Amino acid sequence: MIESAVGPIKNLKVLRMEGLDTPQNKMYTLYNRCSCFVSASLVEGFGFTILEAMKCGCPVICTDDGGNRDFVVPNENAIVVPRRSKSIRIAIQMVINNKDLRKKLSKNGLRTVNQQKYKWSEVTKKLEKCLIDSLDGAFDN
Repeated sequence: MIESAVGPIKNLKVLRMEGLDTPQNKMYTLYNRCSCFVSASLVEGFGFTILEAMKCGCPVICTDDGGNRDFVVPNENAIVVPRRSKSIRIAIQMVINNKDLRKKLSKNGLRTVNQQKYKWSEVTKKLEKCLIDSLDGAFDN
């Protein structure tokens, strides 16, 4: 049993992933072992870990950290909660105890991450265009 700030959560095992030392193939295994993935960031530029979890079919619970607004649809592909332990705890219990909700979040998360705009080939085209546009005329004499 895990003791949270707002009381016990029975039968909850926590896998904590921190740092950059975890190999990608192990990350895949860890995401697939999870009943849900929780990202409680204050601020993110872009929530890559959320997309990684979605790509593995892992239901997502996250805070509104700014960076995930581009792809997170509350109650469709993720549960979005305030960054408070009680809110996070309730969301975890909701996802763990509701098989239909887990399936819905997983299915919609996979649909989100498999969109063409998140493919590396598409992202690099956009980045290249942005860089070329920003340098247009920069070296004219």
